[in-house]
Amino acid sequence: MQKSFDCPALSNTLKRPIQESTTEALMHPVNILFSLILLGLPWAWLAGVYVADASRLLAGALILTAIATPKIRTFSISDQRLRQVSLGFVLIFPLALLTFLLARMHLGRIGIDFTMFAQAIDSLARTGTPWTSLLGTQWQNFFGHHLDLILYLPAALTVLGVNAPLAAVLCHVLAISLLIYFLWKILSADKHLLLLLPLFFTLPTIRHALLWSIHDDIYALPFLAASWWLWRQKRYTSMSITLLLTLVCKETMGLWVGSFALMAFIHDRKKSHLAFVALGFSVFLGYVVLQPILLGKSFDHIGKVASLAQLTNPTLLLEKLWFFVNLLFPFLLLLTNTKLTKQDAILFLPALPFLGMIAVSNFTEMWKPLNYYGLIPSLTCFLACMHIKSRSNTKPNHFTLALIVSLSFGTGTLRIGPQIVEALKTSSTAAPSLKAFANNTSIAISPSAHLKLLQSQISPLPGAQFPGRAIQYQANHQLPDLVLFKTGEEEDFPAEFLKGKKCLLDNDWTYLCPDHSKSPKP
Repeated sequence: MQKSFDCPALSNTLKRPIQESTTEALMHPVNILFSLILLGLPWAWLAGVYVADASRLLAGALILTAIATPKIRTFSISDQRLRQVSLGFVLIFPLALLTFLLARMHLGRIGIDFTMFAQAIDSLARTGTPWTSLLGTQWQNFFGHHLDLILYLPAALTVLGVNAPLAAVLCHVLAISLLIYFLWKILSADKHLLLLLPLFFTLPTIRHALLWSIHDDIYALPFLAASWWLWRQKRYTSMSITLLLTLVCKETMGLWVGSFALMAFIHDRKKSHLAFVALGFSVFLGYVVLQPILLGKSFDHIGKVASLAQLTNPTLLLEKLWFFVNLLFPFLLLLTNTKLTKQDAILFLPALPFLGMIAVSNFTEMWKPLNYYGLIPSLTCFLACMHIKSRSNTKPNHFTLALIVSLSFGTGTLRIGPQIVEALKTSSTAAPSLKAFANNTSIAISPSAHLKLLQSQISPLPGAQFPGRAIQYQANHQLPDLVLFKTGEEEDFPAEFLKGKKCLLDNDWTYLCPDHSKSPKP
């Protein structure tokens, strides 16, 4: 009987060349795929290329490759090259953002929210009170809507002679630049985590909110990141000062400050943190209680709490669930190869009040995946994930990063380049004139007209009477006396707004007087 011969060392030696050749054969296409996603997609998007379809194809290719070759999940490409490209991306991003917002402002497409803030800033600079006509059908104090004391910063620029809309854009870009700086400070402590910085700005909840318009939540972002960095550095005095500054951005930041201080107390057991737990929640509750006394107007967001029927509505429940999945899924992916502890769950505490507000709200805008309401919880979850990665000394998995980026760019991708090019080719059109209409004329205006009107006829004037025209928008129930839109943008309005005749045509603007209109004809 012939004896079998088994030599483990020789067997492994014979197998190794086959395994290595297989790995080398796979590495080349995997490197190309990772490079296309992690390096190509962000830069192509910044250059103005429509990347949504390409990113979906790349995501599909990545998933199919991972199914066929599970080892792809452990492959890596050059960290040094990724860090260099990441640094370039975060340096170019604020400049691209500034150019894009200026282009949209020039084209008159920057939206009603931006115009509302610019209007309030302009009024704050000239009258000392942030009056706006875009919260309803009459002039209102914006501080009765949100206590955004940070608006005094762009108002100061306006006092110095900077145009109010431009001051709003400059402060918006400054806030994002400071956010990038503090995120860089947090991640640079672990060089391998720097790859995650551009990833943050590719997330749909972040990318769209930062590009689409101006919001008070954006002003708070650098303060949140700075507070987190100072807490990690154990610089508690500086952290306390930063938390105080966070409270001037918006009254709801009191919820974040209180929750963050509670999280820090659980981790550090420093009783001084408890003072900010009380202070943060007191600022929010105090504003809700004192607002009717100080401004004669109840807190309008209380009316946005859902009823029991709305809370149990299956359609709304599914919509909110889909929002939470979209928001949290990238962060769950980031933590897939990380060993978690019970203490790690506490890091997500500052996000809970904002996720809770969305869960109990009946305001449908709050759970739209691309709206700005996901900004604060997204940043908080990102900071928590980075803290966990740093604590566990876990290197980011390139397959996971590529999957997140490819899926992120497959969702509603704004194009920066084409609007910048269009703005360069378009001369500034004159603002429409309203001299032929009575001062009490109610007007519905298309989004493209907002900024042009703001800079001319309907900035609020000093004095208690706030003379001016009450502007109406699609959401208002009362039909307007006048509909004003840029030619070709009739689809901005519901059909009942357009039942009338054109009463005036002035350059690019069409004036439509509905049949029910009681206002004088021009």
